[in-house]
Amino acid sequence: MNIFKQKKSHYLCKGILKLDWTGIKIGTDDYNVLAISNKLITCYELSKSKSKSKSKSKSKSKSKSKSKSKSKSKSKSKSRYDVLRNLIGNEKAAYYLFDQSTMQTINTHPMITISREIRRNIERLCKKNKLLTDDELDIFFKKIIKDHGLKIKVENLIKFASLHTSYSLGLNGSICHAIVSDDAGEFKKITSNHQLCWIHEIRRYRTIRSFVGFSKDILDKFFEEVWDFYDLISGYWKNPSIGYRNKIIKRFKNIFETKWGYRPIDNNRINTINRKEGLLYFLKNPNIPIENNQCESDIKEKVIKRKIIIKHRSEDGCRNANFWPSLYATLQKNNKSFLNFLRDRFNKTYCIPSLSSIIKANC
Repeated sequence: MNIFKQKKSHYLCKGILKLDWTGIKIGTDDYNVLAISNKLITCYELSKSKSKSKSKSKSKSKSKSKSKSKSKSKSKSKSRYDVLRNLIGNEKAAYYLFDQSTMQTINTHPMITISREIRRNIERLCKKNKLLTDDELDIFFKKIIKDHGLKIKVENLIKFASLHTSYSLGLNGSICHAIVSDDAGEFKKITSNHQLCWIHEIRRYRTIRSFVGFSKDILDKFFEEVWDFYDLISGYWKNPSIGYRNKIIKRFKNIFETKWGYRPIDNNRINTINRKEGLLYFLKNPNIPIENNQCESDIKEKVIKRKIIIKHRSEDGCRNANFWPSLYATLQKNNKSFLNFLRDRFNKTYCIPSLSSIIKANC
């Protein structure tokens, strides 16, 4: 299968990427698959999220202290580090840079407390502007765990801060120009160019139900205004003028910054106002899409397959199951035959260019 694999940095080029998660089972463990998509590529990347059953079974046979440490080391949730590592490529070696910007990123997360001893160790690396590989970072963490102990949230924060510093300087390949996703916390601060999906935002209001006359009329009127507003912002990229921009801002204020007199709408409306900067980011960059539908359509295949097979037996099997749909969908988007591409590679004729060359030609 190696003859098909391309360097991800070649085709996750400086473009706009749409991101979304879906869950999957491998044995008794829960994993997450990140779908990365745009007009030219589709890629599924596996990252471990949680493993409950294995940690429980092992904890029965061993002491409580050992079982707690093992369950802590195995239970991982989706984090910004997982997203950034998947964008770079899990199979590719990554570099982690410790400098002043790394410390600034760590300090912007006051909810995660870091002990003085661990902070001192990080500051020493930052003063030296240390650049570490994956193996060197693992050795660094093993030493910290042995001496002071380390929580998974703290470990992920340190990894994300150092990886983000090197990623923003281009030390880990090409840099993603912008991303489109929902407002999940793991997608925040990956890049400063982040557009929130408007379909996800409207979907929050779709859960509101009313069958009583007065409130039903308010709800119907609200949705009529919202979908008219969506049609308005959908056409902004065709004519990105100052007048059009002011019209969008005014309509946003009229819909979401005005009380509707119906509590469920007003409660959701406050959250929409808090996300205003991300929702209206397209006004700064008209080329960025306002929705994440393409990525959700691409990920449907994984969801349907999950319902059929229920789980994978191994991580390698799951990665192979991710690879072939990625290759098929990417070739389809670039108007190439999947079957002809396979024949060309298996017969070793190499008449069809490499996947990275095809994508670069269509960029």
